[in-house]
Parts: sequence; structure tokens; C-alpha cells
Amino acid sequence: MGNQWLKEATAVTLDMGPFVDSTNADTEEDGLTVAAADVLLSMNGGALTAKTEASASAVDSRGHYLVNLDVTDTGTLGRLRVYIHVAGALPVWADFMVVPADVYAWLVAGEATRETLDDLGTGVVNYSGPVISSELTEIVQGDDYKTADGTSIDFTSTDWPSLTGATLVKWSYRLAGEPEAAVVTITGTAPDASTVRFELTATQSGAMAAGDKVYAQDVQVTLASGSIRTLIDPDASRITVKPQITPAV
Repeated sequence: MGNQWLKEATAVTLDMGPFVDSTNADTEEDGLTVAAADVLLSMNGGALTAKTEASASAVDSRGHYLVNLDVTDTGTLGRLRVYIHVAGALPVWADFMVVPADVYAWLVAGEATRETLDDLGTGVVNYSGPVISSELTEIVQGDDYKTADGTSIDFTSTDWPSLTGATLVKWSYRLAGEPEAAVVTITGTAPDASTVRFELTATQSGAMAAGDKVYAQDVQVTLASGSIRTLIDPDASRITVKPQITPAV
């Protein structure tokens, strides 16, 4: 099974399978006993341990079983592997990505949270280059994003305080679920009173994980007054990275 999204600290029922006969590797097994202790979880590459949720897994059909996880089982952000191997069948496993509730709502349900709407305020926010919206920036792995090419990463809003004289402009991002030490910060500029601009080199974008990975991002400035202001809310804005297909020259 491919990587799938799960909402952090939320009970869920997974349809795991097919479980097939351990002798002929073909017959779908609907009569297995899959106890709670048989369902093993590995969080972010850690050791396999039994799930916390106490129920056995009921058969669905065609060798598939319904596996219940509780809020503790899904309580750790990042990679989650579910592994089951019971007598009479070959092992079955699936990989998931546990993400914060707001990220799940954006990725799966296509929803903007109430906090997202509040953070945007009443002003107009404009975007250019790879910035698609307040919630999404799309990067192509290994591409340059330069002002000279017209592809810089620009955020513009009439709802922000004046950025004239801003002394420090920072764009920070990290993979969802990764520790604070994994944050990458790019220093940018404020080319006018309502715009922040950042450039990204091919090396920097090439170091970002592509595919179904999601990065949290924020933009922070130090105003001329000395006040620090976060312009893009890290709980409401994400970066996705598209893989580079063309081989490097």
C-alpha cells in the first residue's frame, strides 16, 4: 500500500490486506484471528510495538481485515508503519503519514480552517512565482527561483503593517513532524512596503523531499520599529515539492 494520510491523535479504522495463504501465496484468508497484539506499529522508524487500541480485527472480505487504531496509536507526527503477521498467512503492512489536524483538513478534505481565514484578515493577499495561495507553495525539486528570472517566491498583502525599513525578512520551512533542528531558514528582502521576496537555489530546492512529503512554512519580519511580525501562519500554510524528472546536466 502507498503512503496515506492520517490525522494526528484521531481514532481510525484501517482496511488492511489482502492476507493470503502462507503456503500457496494466493488463497485469500477470511478465517484468521488477528488479535490486538498482532497489530504492530513502528513510529518514525522505531521498534515495532503492539497497538494501544485493544480490539481484535474483524474480517471485511477477500482477505481484508478492519484494524482499529486509537488516539494514542496516531498520536505521534510523522511516519507510521502498521505490520501484521499471523499464523496461516503471509505478512501484511502499510505505511502512513500522521499529520496535524489542519494539514489533514487541507490535504484530504480540501478545507481551510477557521484560523486560516482569521489570519488572512480583510486585506488582499497576492502571490507570484511558485506561491499558489496562502495555504500552498509549490516547488519543483532542483529548480532555481530567482528574481532575475521572474520566479522568486513573493508574498504580497495589503493587510500587513508597512514593511518599509524592515531589517530582517525570513522564510522558514521544515517537514511536517520533524524536530525544530530540521528547520531551514532563507533570508529575503522587502522590495516594497507590502511585499516580501525570497530566492531559492537549485541546490536548496534539490535538498527538499519530493512526492507526498509536506513542509510547514512561515514568513517572519523585523519591522523598522523593531517589532517582530509573522506574516504567514505556520499552522495554515504548506509547501509541496514536485520531483524533478529531467536528469541533471
